[in-house]
Amino acid sequence: MALKAGQLELIDAMMAHPMAPDTVLAKELGINNKTVGVWRKQPEFQEELKRRLADKWKDAERLATAKMIELAADGNFNANKYILDSNGYAPATKIEADVKTDINITIE
Repeated sequence: MALKAGQLELIDAMMAHPMAPDTVLAKELGINNKTVGVWRKQPEFQEELKRRLADKWKDAERLATAKMIELAADGNFNANKYILDSNGYAPATKIEADVKTDINITIE
């Protein structure tokens, strides 16, 4: 079942004002607060909201990655360290070893 225009408008409002309570969103859209609650429980509504939130996070991740690369290119130590650390690179680890061996050299 496709979402109605009002449901899509509610999702738009929720995305624009993520901290707004349902009562405020309902008033802004001119719908009953109970309607908001009913729509929120519908699987199709939840899936569309989930999809839009995932898209929004992907966009934010792209922006953050671009900024991190820009900072690294400008020589920002922390940005470079973060990029290297997050990709599994680690600084050389100092290992102390007590090696005791006898070396015999025979010259003929």
